[in-house]
Amino acid sequence: MALVLALPLSFSPFAAMHGPDAAELVEQSRCAVRARIVERTDHETGAAAGVRARAEVGETLWGECPASFVFFYARSACGDRLEGEDLVIGLTQPDAAQRAYLDLAADDYLLAGALPASDALCVSLRVLRGAPGRDALLGLLDAGAHPDARVRRQAFRQLSRELAPHPEAEALAPLVPLAENEEDGELAAEYITLFGEARYAPAASFVTRRLRAAGDDAATEGAVRAFPKLATPRAVQELAAAYDDATLDVKVRILHAAAPCAAPEAHALLARALMVEETAVHALAAMRAAGLTLPAALPRVRDPVRAQRMRAVISAPPARPHAPRAAPAAPDR
Repeated sequence: MALVLALPLSFSPFAAMHGPDAAELVEQSRCAVRARIVERTDHETGAAAGVRARAEVGETLWGECPASFVFFYARSACGDRLEGEDLVIGLTQPDAAQRAYLDLAADDYLLAGALPASDALCVSLRVLRGAPGRDALLGLLDAGAHPDARVRRQAFRQLSRELAPHPEAEALAPLVPLAENEEDGELAAEYITLFGEARYAPAASFVTRRLRAAGDDAATEGAVRAFPKLATPRAVQELAAAYDDATLDVKVRILHAAAPCAAPEAHALLARALMVEETAVHALAAMRAAGLTLPAALPRVRDPVRAQRMRAVISAPPARPHAPRAAPAAPDR
């Protein structure tokens, strides 16, 4: 019987133990098992309070693991991922420094990761662990075939490393339809970041739709940052055309996405927003964030709260050096 420790997040080798993802299981574990927790007891050891549990192995996914083991995990490190009776648990052996720091016995293990188990998850984890090729990873990114977002996020993580540092257009092309069907906001944001960094213009329509979507998540925020990097004149025109019928929060996003663009439609959109009291402050903020020089004739704002916000925007330092292009003039109202 072996003792397995899950270290708190502050211990740097295990800082990745945050969020219900498969990365630590696939990439950090020496062995992984599907195990049943048969006993849990509140326990304190050293500076970390948590739970001491005993598990029995039902299936080994990879590597060699003991058939039964007792392990301690800090709640701050693992959260609720060790709740339930059916788990996938990854283990690794501590190095000499870790063993000395934690005063571990020779056969003690460290917890590399844990997830609630399912048959489909176990199959997918084996594929991910087996260094799959590009086609296999693309298959794992299909949300219809693989509804577990944890699997898709890990497949994207591994594919991104394979494509780095300079993804080719032919490698990015099959990702666009996968991104369009992706419902997980976190993964959609990763797609958007990849397209933006690669300046992959064929993804502009997808990024624009995410930018205009209702709600506020990582994908919509990422779309605002990515849009200027891959926007074509047509994409800017489509974004400007959607402005009038958009809600205020979407209008604000559109302004921030359009401000860094050199297209005339982007400057025309900012000028229109400056004419309306409801959006004038947001237009100025977008210009300031893009490094544009604010117009000499500032819009007139009657509402005292908006006027105060405008003064704050004007007095704030620019986010980056001024862009070498003219800002739209504010209308004289």
